[in-house]
Amino acid sequence: MTVQEVFDFIKNLPGCSDYAEDFLIQEIDGQALMLLKEDHLMTAMAMKLGPALKIVAKIDDMRIDKEPPKQN
Repeated sequence: MTVQEVFDFIKNLPGCSDYAEDFLIQEIDGQALMLLKEDHLMTAMAMKLGPALKIVAKIDDMRIDKEPPKQN
């Protein structure tokens, strides 16, 4: 994901659109997005807990989608 795509992604998350501009300013691309944790969002980006948790939950969903299927 590009920085612009991350901006659009955050902008479209319910309750998170106010923070989309911060992702643009911080130049967060897809690779950086995957590394973010709640504490990064709350301290470095001064986000409230609710939106930070929503974003991290979506990031976790994206990580699960990218994992290769487990073999038995």
